[in-house]
Amino acid sequence: MLLALALLLMAAIPFNAYGQSILRGLIEEEDSSSESDTVPPQRVGVPQIDMNLSDNGSSSVTGYCFDEYLIAPRRTTRFENVLAGNTGATVTTSDGRTISLKDAIDNGSIAVRALQLRVTFTNRTGSPLAVRTNGPLVLWDRPGGYVNEGALRVLRTDEGDYDWRQKMIWRNTTAERLMAVLGYYDGSVWDIDRDRFQMAAARFQRDNNLDAGGDLNDATINRLLQINNDLRGELRSIGFRDREGRSIREDLAAQIRAYQRYLGQMPTGRWSPELAARLASDRVTIPQVNALRVDGRSIADVLAANPDAGTVLTYLNGPKSLLILAETPEGTELWSRSRSRLTLEGRDARGLRKLDEAAAELALRATRGDRLVIYPRVGEEGKVMLMVGARAVEIDGASLNRYLDGGDAPKALAAVLDPMMPAPGSEMTGRRTAPKLVVYRGPLLQGRSGAATLAKAGLVQADGSRLAGALDRTYGDRAMVYLSDDLRAGASQVRTGDMGHLGRVRPGSARLAMAR
Repeated sequence: MLLALALLLMAAIPFNAYGQSILRGLIEEEDSSSESDTVPPQRVGVPQIDMNLSDNGSSSVTGYCFDEYLIAPRRTTRFENVLAGNTGATVTTSDGRTISLKDAIDNGSIAVRALQLRVTFTNRTGSPLAVRTNGPLVLWDRPGGYVNEGALRVLRTDEGDYDWRQKMIWRNTTAERLMAVLGYYDGSVWDIDRDRFQMAAARFQRDNNLDAGGDLNDATINRLLQINNDLRGELRSIGFRDREGRSIREDLAAQIRAYQRYLGQMPTGRWSPELAARLASDRVTIPQVNALRVDGRSIADVLAANPDAGTVLTYLNGPKSLLILAETPEGTELWSRSRSRLTLEGRDARGLRKLDEAAAELALRATRGDRLVIYPRVGEEGKVMLMVGARAVEIDGASLNRYLDGGDAPKALAAVLDPMMPAPGSEMTGRRTAPKLVVYRGPLLQGRSGAATLAKAGLVQADGSRLAGALDRTYGDRAMVYLSDDLRAGASQVRTGDMGHLGRVRPGSARLAMAR
């Protein structure tokens, strides 16, 4: 009966090439969280209107977005600042008196509210009113300055349908704003000084071999929009797609601010020659980070198979994303890659610690039942932290080094592990199994120049291979000790020979193990 059971177990248990037993797939996948935006308002333009309002009556018109990168009001919002069109906008009372729309708003006769792009005019008096304009209006929830004349011309024409007119408005207003974002115009985009803007436009035109008349003509707009698309794409490719919660789409100014924060600069949202030079440097690193392809081989083998990825130091194949550590002219940088999204996670010691935290999280998630994952954390010289399952065990560096060199187990570590062990020489049979200690090496010491990279940041990490050997020396007769380079790929038993074999370990179940 026992022989039949042993044969059944042996048939179900995977082996590696050396006859060692293997634990496979210690980490499971989990869903990623969603993102959300905040909601500031955009300017709204309305075409020429002619409406009669009964006493306390209302009438609405559909407006146009004048700021492509902002979001229309998601709740009813007072839009009582007339930025353009007030000189031709009048309110006429039932007795024939006429005042400007702005004056009618200020004296409380008319209320203007916006929800999404729907603008509602409400008569707040007890008698009928007529609201008429001889051209378009641009309204906002705050004071503002000059409104782009090209965008207003679009609202004065009946050419095209609604979608065409909206795109043409954005074409004009976005190009105008880009003159500031690209560093040519240094004034407020909400209160533009026309003379300074014309000088800035002329400088941009000269830099781009265009007629330098200073007008925002079609050729100039085309070039501005082309640079916008190209630069947004480049920043997006290296992880800077920050919308800061203000945009339906990615906004170049927000992307630049995110890039400036990453560089440790004041986030102005304006491009500069210095930023362009830094971006050229990042173009060398980012393609290597994007090109790295991870498979079931060891980290060292994967890096050896990617000789063109010379700046990549190591990586961690996490459940949500691939974390990649790279050496750049600016220091050691940690990037996360999830599908096509690339994000900078940290630099130098901060990046190393974030990679260490992710490895510790994987170790915790892989601890299940009688399988205890042990991970040596990154720390400072003389201060060693071992994660033993969910417990953080602090050990002085000298004590741990003596243990790795053949000495006794540190008291703090023995205090955690000894109670888990069966008595020396006891026979483990039936459903009682020897504890499974899985030492996870983590990614840092497995890559290129791991110890040197840590030392440069003033950090150290215990060698997981030596720790697994020391644990096997201490507990190998009462526990099964494994070593894992990648918890998602599994673990191999440290001691070869007749120590028995383990099959796949799944949450909530355990296979029987034979032990001598």
